[in-house]
Amino acid sequence: MDKKESEQYTLSMKSVPVPPKPKIAEPSEYHFHEKPARELLERVYELGTKKVSEDWFFDRMSEYEYSDAEKANLLFLTIVLTPQVVGDQLYLDLRNKLRTEGFSEKGHYLNLLENGTPGLKQQKKAYKSLVDTLFEPIEKGGWAGDVRNFFDNVEDRHEVIVKLSELPGIREKVGNLIVLDLLHYDLIDDRFRSSEDIELPVDLNTCKICIRTGVVTSDSDSFYAERLRNSVRQGFSSLLDEFHKENYPDLKKDEIVNTFHRAFFWLGSTLCNNRKTKCNCSIFDICNTQIEYSDERGAYTIVSVDNTKQCFLEIDD
Repeated sequence: MDKKESEQYTLSMKSVPVPPKPKIAEPSEYHFHEKPARELLERVYELGTKKVSEDWFFDRMSEYEYSDAEKANLLFLTIVLTPQVVGDQLYLDLRNKLRTEGFSEKGHYLNLLENGTPGLKQQKKAYKSLVDTLFEPIEKGGWAGDVRNFFDNVEDRHEVIVKLSELPGIREKVGNLIVLDLLHYDLIDDRFRSSEDIELPVDLNTCKICIRTGVVTSDSDSFYAERLRNSVRQGFSSLLDEFHKENYPDLKKDEIVNTFHRAFFWLGSTLCNNRKTKCNCSIFDICNTQIEYSDERGAYTIVSVDNTKQCFLEIDD
């Protein structure tokens, strides 16, 4: 699609009326389709190899000669803020707030939340609670100013995800992201690179793209987020193993999984975002949908290309 066609398409999308709030019906069954899933993996992988705002955030910390403890602390804590905000917005904002003197005190971390830092109220509350734990002494269950002390007390990847999920603001998906991120920047031990239980962290960006491209369907054209995430995660599990072995056998599996997560997150939050969908991306030709809307409940309405069919995605968690 050239620039002129893309502009015309965007104009046509703006003329689509906002549909009424749907009454979501529980679907009887979800279907994961391997053929479009394989094609989607092949098409999006390169998107995940591009440098993203989190890398620039990390580069700024390196430029200021932060210690590995400070880097690990900041990456760990800021991931808690990302689930409900655009990652690019968050990391660009935080990069400009980094201190040249480093982050050696509790107040330095709390000050990052000042002056309109993106994030929801409950996420910021969780962030502050984790900062409290970060600066508690080890004998009182804290991490003595270095979050890597938390990882020293667990044996393997499975245990660390379970333990992370017990912390404020961290569920299984966020826990997986934390481990992938700290491994990506070589800030925690290689024993957490276990290939057996590593899974793709599935957020709403991944879910929306899978609906749009026909990777997952439901009998009633409606989806509930938590069930959908489980279906997508399980469906991609064996396909990621195959992709890894066939295309990048020299890389570790966590690197492959992290690349796909970055690809889906960037695509879903930058191009496939609601109301401002930019339908000129590299997978446009395999996309079945035209535009989406969201209401104050967090439900998404995804409209087909010919405007004759709608899918509903209910945020049920």
